[in-house]
Amino acid sequence: ETASLAGCPLTHKLDISLEYPVIKGDKEMSATTIRQAIFEAAFGESYDTLNVEEAATRYAADLAAEFKELGAAMWRGWRKAGIDTPEVTEWSDSIEGYFAGQNGPYRSYIVNIIDFTGGAHNNSSTQAFVFDTRDGSCLTLDDLFVPDFDGLLTDIINRYVPENLSEEDF
Repeated sequence: ETASLAGCPLTHKLDISLEYPVIKGDKEMSATTIRQAIFEAAFGESYDTLNVEEAATRYAADLAAEFKELGAAMWRGWRKAGIDTPEVTEWSDSIEGYFAGQNGPYRSYIVNIIDFTGGAHNNSSTQAFVFDTRDGSCLTLDDLFVPDFDGLLTDIINRYVPENLSEEDF
């Protein structure tokens, strides 16, 4: 989807690509719970209870409204400063979510978000999840490690890294 402002050279492009589970007769609600977590990670908390069509449509509309408001203010500022053609004219947002692997009932999921609104580089974030497909729960570090694991893990990493990696690895 692409949005533009009348008379303004700015445009905004939005690409959304999400894999999500659909299970007919989802009695355990596992697929629904996983979908909600995916939509929250991709779009934000206010979209997590919507179905996929509603979530994507509402998110796109909200993002377009935000772009129009911010873009119009910037356009007025540029015009006031005598700038008719800004350096960057296309802003973009990309959201990609996909299942990255499976081991037994556990499925890995990755959400990549990239946005560009001008400047030297884009902004990006990556979130990773491990879902238990039996109930839709998302595993946490506390589910995977013993209590107080973080101090022990830090010690192990601090010992392992200098011994096994050279400066060229960085």
